[in-house]
Amino acid sequence: MAAQAKNIIVGAAKVYVSHGAGTYRPNLNGSAVFPWNITGGTGSNNTSASGQSTIAFLQGATASSYWRDLGFTSTGVDISYEPGYSDVVVDQLLDAARLFQQSLKITIKTELDEGSFENMNLVWGQQEVYNNLGVSGNVSASTITGTGSLATASATALVTQFAMAAGSLGIAPVERTLVFVGNAPGLIQNSTKAVSASSGSATATSTVDASALRSKERVYVARRIVQEQTTAHALKRDAATVFPVSFRALPDVDAPGGGTGDVTAGTEYGFIIDRVYGVV
Repeated sequence: MAAQAKNIIVGAAKVYVSHGAGTYRPNLNGSAVFPWNITGGTGSNNTSASGQSTIAFLQGATASSYWRDLGFTSTGVDISYEPGYSDVVVDQLLDAARLFQQSLKITIKTELDEGSFENMNLVWGQQEVYNNLGVSGNVSASTITGTGSLATASATALVTQFAMAAGSLGIAPVERTLVFVGNAPGLIQNSTKAVSASSGSATATSTVDASALRSKERVYVARRIVQEQTTAHALKRDAATVFPVSFRALPDVDAPGGGTGDVTAGTEYGFIIDRVYGVV
């Protein structure tokens, strides 16, 4: 294959995490949840989403109940794939005769620039519950709404309180699904196809069909992630406050069609797709 400059990827990603109606990992097969159909290990655009980008779909009226935009980030998104190997050493060689894999670790790192309570819940690995402290001093539990705004307990609530929960023995970490969307190699950004008004085929005199706009994007999906990094944020006079996160990806071994999506052999951690959308 000849070198092609269009295969060089440039640009930051938009990052989403599951929440709300997914509590906290939605079934990815649902056409209302994700724009790509992965049933049976094959992939295709859901009919309702074929003309939309993944970003537009996840922010739509229905899917936004399952996903939340993490907002601005710094330092990009780093993906680390760390296999661990051990040696088989024999007497007749000075080096290993063979290697065998004994571990695998996948991590995804970024820095969140928006210090919302929703992001702090994520950074600290807590459930998406916080408290509203009303003028009477009574504390009532509430949840974060699907749109990412903070729900208030009453119209008179003046102070929003972030609860720092204590740990306990045997507590399970909060697992979520992570999606981030960026540019794809061989980008078809807003390309058009030339169509002859009479025959439908391209000719030297064909005009551009404006309705045939289409684009391409690369979508990363990590089925199960846990925020595992010790994280710290600082309030400084001359710098923005950022929230570093390190998500540990875990394999999903649920049966195909289960509550967390159609998991087929080889996609236990998730998948990466180059998706074309628009009128083709």
